[in-house]
Amino acid sequence: MTGILVLTHGKFAEGICDAAELIMGKIENLDYHQISHGDDFNDFQAIVVKKIQALDQGEGVLVFVDLFGASPYNAGAVSKADCPDVEYRLITGLNLPMLLEACTLRKNMDVHQLAQQLLQVGNEGIREFFTEFEKERK
Repeated sequence: MTGILVLTHGKFAEGICDAAELIMGKIENLDYHQISHGDDFNDFQAIVVKKIQALDQGEGVLVFVDLFGASPYNAGAVSKADCPDVEYRLITGLNLPMLLEACTLRKNMDVHQLAQQLLQVGNEGIREFFTEFEKERK
C-alpha cells in the first residue's frame, strides 16, 4: 500500500487528516508533519525524511504539500536525495477530495498512476456553487 505523508504550514495537515478520518474512519499508513513559525527548516526536513522512510512499505509514498515552492514543498523535494530507494511523488495544492481519493485508490494503483489521478481529482474538486447550479438548471 502506498504511504501518504501530508506536509503543511500551521495546523492544516493535522486538520485535513482529521477530516479525512472523520469521513473514512482510521486510515492506515497516513502521517503528517507541519511547520510552524520559528521552526528550523533543517530539523523539519530531517523529520520528513524519517517519516517518508517509515511510510514506505515497498510501494512508495505520496507526499502532499499545501503550497508550491514553500518550506513543506522544499522539504519534500530535498528529501528525495536522502530517500533514493523510495519511490515517491510530491503533489502541491492539497485539498480534501485529493486526500480522500488517495486513501481510496492507493491499493489499486502504483504511486505514479495515483499521482496522475490525483492531479485531475484536485482540479475537479474546485467548483463554484452558482456556476454549477446554473449548469444543472439547463
